[in-house]
Amino acid sequence: MGIFSNPLGYVGENTAPAPIVAQRAPATTDTGYQPGQTWIDNVAFKGYTLTGFSSGNAQWEDYASPTGLFTTLTVTGASTLGSVGASTQTIGNTTGASGTVMRVGTGDFSLDGVSNSDFIIGASTGLGDIKIGGVSQSGDIRIGGATQTGLMLFGFSSNPQSIRIGGGTGSTTLELGTGGDNPNTVTLGATNTTSSTTIRSGTGNINFTARSTPGPGAPEGTVSSISPVTVTLDANASTGLAVSTAAGTGTGATFTSSGATRNSIECITGSIKVPATSVSGATPVVNSVRTGQASFTDTVNAGIYQVLTLTNSLITAGSIILASSSNTDPNTAIIITKIDPGAGSCAFTVLNSGAGNTVGPILINFWILN
Repeated sequence: MGIFSNPLGYVGENTAPAPIVAQRAPATTDTGYQPGQTWIDNVAFKGYTLTGFSSGNAQWEDYASPTGLFTTLTVTGASTLGSVGASTQTIGNTTGASGTVMRVGTGDFSLDGVSNSDFIIGASTGLGDIKIGGVSQSGDIRIGGATQTGLMLFGFSSNPQSIRIGGGTGSTTLELGTGGDNPNTVTLGATNTTSSTTIRSGTGNINFTARSTPGPGAPEGTVSSISPVTVTLDANASTGLAVSTAAGTGTGATFTSSGATRNSIECITGSIKVPATSVSGATPVVNSVRTGQASFTDTVNAGIYQVLTLTNSLITAGSIILASSSNTDPNTAIIITKIDPGAGSCAFTVLNSGAGNTVGPILINFWILN
């Protein structure tokens, strides 16, 4: 039975039952009322309506939490869906040409969860596209937070696929692993089966830098390869591999073989070309290059030994020097009989084994090996 009776509910009187006012919410056992009866809980400040019975249980509908099917629902102003208790909200459907539009102004769009929430976007999408960002997007598109530590997986499929980053027609700057002060490890490509990696550049060059802090004494890294490296020249290219130390003081390139009998550098065809700067003058001639020429203007008489000195800051007492001599005068023959390196210079003892005294310059070509 009800808590309060209906004093106006006489037979034949067509009046709505008076609201029930109680200090609690109605229960399914409150069955002594007709559908349409209202119930006011003046402790929780809530209202209920009896909508009918199911298996003998009263069905009281909370005014604040109505249920039902809506063909069209228009909400103006602020609204809240499923904000109390554990629940699942479904918006939209996949029938035919159904669509769902969600818009926001300058108040931002927030889609959030708890620490172990999963966000799934387009899990059932087949041929459709998933697009993030507009055609006129000028702000940042960020994936991952400032303290994110989990894996970020892109294109993690077991099926063949293509992944393109920065493939538009506009000018693109692409940076991978360039931020932060901590060490970064960047891996490009794979070594399984016939995998390959192609790095291309226009006239702007490809730069490999293995040193983070410029300046003398800064830590140095290496660019290494455990596989053979083949450089194939384009039809219009003039140089396959160029090493420059113009910006530093280090050695341009070093080669280490597996043993003394193994070649560090081997020319299959062609030869090695080295610069040979020529300096002319009377002994001592100053020419501080590793490969070059000293053009002595001194005169060496026929049958006479004479010392010609090259001043070169690269030469030490233990230097090994390859040298050859020549002279343009047909009546002379200059022979190098002794090479005596010292700190910063080398004395070449030459013999004029010809019939006449030298007239033109005496040319000594040298290569300082160490």
